[in-house]
Amino acid sequence: MAARFGVCFGSGVICAPLEDLGIAAQQSVNGQPNAVDLEKWGQQGLPNVPPMWLLTSIPNMMACHVSIVHNAQGPNNTITQSDVAGLLAVGEAFRNLARN
Repeated sequence: MAARFGVCFGSGVICAPLEDLGIAAQQSVNGQPNAVDLEKWGQQGLPNVPPMWLLTSIPNMMACHVSIVHNAQGPNNTITQSDVAGLLAVGEAFRNLARN
């Protein structure tokens, strides 16, 4: 029965402390508002991102922990989409149930 029990989690934000990404972001802009120079990001910005950043900031960790605690071995998904994340997660759960 555990294989039919899953978790669909909605997260409004990806938590990223400014000190982890701020310097890298500053080094990758090209002087225009809301513009990122991808070449600068790869060469100058990315080396300044702490190597463990992703492991401390991934939004699907909550769904992972909930599924482990409850032995949910079915579908496990996290949707990250600002204010509507919870609603989208309910919709995804509905579609999972509809697919049986």
